[in-house]
Amino acid sequence: MKKAFKIVIALVFVISLFSCSKKTTTQNVQNNCVYQNAPSTQVNFAILAGSAQFFPLNVTGGYIYVSNVGYQNRGVLIYRLNQTQFMAYDRNCTKDGCTNSKAYVYVPTANTTICKDSICGSIYNIFDGSIQAGPATIPLYQYHTNWDGNQLHVYN
Repeated sequence: MKKAFKIVIALVFVISLFSCSKKTTTQNVQNNCVYQNAPSTQVNFAILAGSAQFFPLNVTGGYIYVSNVGYQNRGVLIYRLNQTQFMAYDRNCTKDGCTNSKAYVYVPTANTTICKDSICGSIYNIFDGSIQAGPATIPLYQYHTNWDGNQLHVYN
C-alpha cells in the first residue's frame, strides 16, 4: 500500500510539474528567428498617473514609448484603449527583429489605430496587436497591464 501511495504522489508531482509550463514557439522561417510566448527579457515596471511620462495616456487613444525595456531593449509601446484598459506591446518587429536592430514598430502620427514596422512596413492593429498587412506573419507580443487608477503596471 505504501509503495502504491508513493507512486501516485510521484505521478501527481510529475504531472503538475509539466502542466504549468505551456509555451508555444513560432518559427519565423524567413530569417530562422524563434519567437516564444514570453520574450527572454523580463519586463516589470510601473508608471505613476501623475508623472510627465503618463501625460499622453490621460486620454483614450493616447500612447507612449517606454525605452530600454522589452526584447533586445527596443522598448514597449503602451496604448490607452479606454478608461480602464491599456495595451502594451513589444516594439520588436516580428518579421525582421531578430536580424535587424532597426526593425521596430511605431505609431504613424496620422493614424493612432495601427502600428507600423520601420523596415518591412508590416501594419499591426493597435487594439490587439494582430497583423493588418504583411509581410509579417506573427502578431506583436503583448505584455500584461494592470491599472489601479493611480499607476499602470506592465509586466510579463
